[in-house]
Amino acid sequence: MSDTDELIRALVATGFHYDRAEMPQALELFGRFAATNRAMRCLGSAALDLCYVAAARLDGYYERDIWPWDLAAGSMIVE
Repeated sequence: MSDTDELIRALVATGFHYDRAEMPQALELFGRFAATNRAMRCLGSAALDLCYVAAARLDGYYERDIWPWDLAAGSMIVE
């Protein structure tokens, strides 16, 4: 787990939904996060992002409308 205690110092990962109709909302949220933290990453795998948070390689992760199987995969790998 990360010891970063301020969002402005955090390295945060995200992902984007495949449905292009969701893109405007996702980009708006991305812009809000990007303005309040140190840096953003988009690695392309929710499971990998979650593992990197658990290993303290990332300080946080968020994604709009993430699928349950993505969370389950990350959980299984971390365990």
